[in-house]
Amino acid sequence: MSYVNSDAAVILQTMKNVKTAIESLNATRTSVNTKYAVLGESWKDKHYRELGDVVRDCDKAICSILKTLLQGEKYLLQLYKSLKEYEDTDLNSSAPSGAGSGTSGSNHVGALSRTNQTFEQLVLDGKNVSVFDHPFEANAGRICNQGSAYPNGPQETCGCCASATIINKAGGSATEYSMVAYALSNRFCDSRGLTSAQSWANILNGNNVSSSVTSGTSLSDLASRVEQGRGVIIGVEARVYDPSMYHVRGGHAMVLESVIRDSRTGRILEYVVVDSNFGDSQSACRRVPAGRLERAFRRFGSQSVCTNNIIW
Repeated sequence: MSYVNSDAAVILQTMKNVKTAIESLNATRTSVNTKYAVLGESWKDKHYRELGDVVRDCDKAICSILKTLLQGEKYLLQLYKSLKEYEDTDLNSSAPSGAGSGTSGSNHVGALSRTNQTFEQLVLDGKNVSVFDHPFEANAGRICNQGSAYPNGPQETCGCCASATIINKAGGSATEYSMVAYALSNRFCDSRGLTSAQSWANILNGNNVSSSVTSGTSLSDLASRVEQGRGVIIGVEARVYDPSMYHVRGGHAMVLESVIRDSRTGRILEYVVVDSNFGDSQSACRRVPAGRLERAFRRFGSQSVCTNNIIW
């Protein structure tokens, strides 16, 4: 078995090297495009346009390299998983344990070394954008239809629903019912289901998803953590976030699901959130203009929780 162990270790190290290269190229691409855009604020002559051609050619070349690396990374991951499965089966190792003291039935054990998600290039509203993961697809792990688990009980359960969605990202099988029951029994919510940022962290930690309160962190920084594969819950002033849906002031907890960036400059154009007040996983996935969500986030005190590890 030493031969298989050695191969798996080599593949794992290669995956880490590829991941580092991808992160470095993404950082370089964002930096170059951002600096070029800043120059345009005061420098718009023939030389600036010529420099733009060079920047665009470089960006195109970097994107091509990134595509190749991401494809290679996917195949390396498949090979690594196959080898580990063979190794674990041969050694008759036990199956991973469940969620411990929590109630989610989570099968998440430890942190991932890298996110399993990728970026996709889309055209939205006539703009070339880069979007993390595939947020607009149906996702059974998202907890929606808030309040339906307890028709005659707690209805303000957005924090419990958001926590359940994060737990499911980490491999769990949480529901609104199980999370509210867990929160009530541990006094992490009140009789109406109301929670705080500390409550979200307590619920996640109690279900084997190591997390910390990150209140005060900027939304753009939290977006970068989402793009690393971490789980993030934010609190917003609901009426500012979506005045057509929420007509009175009040807090609302949601999952920060993804980020939509300008492909050329890397600037955040929109955020994507999962709002548990909607009836299904696709309608719950909402695109929100960057400025509006940032205002709503600040108005409610910039409350947030982030997982300590990469979970998906």
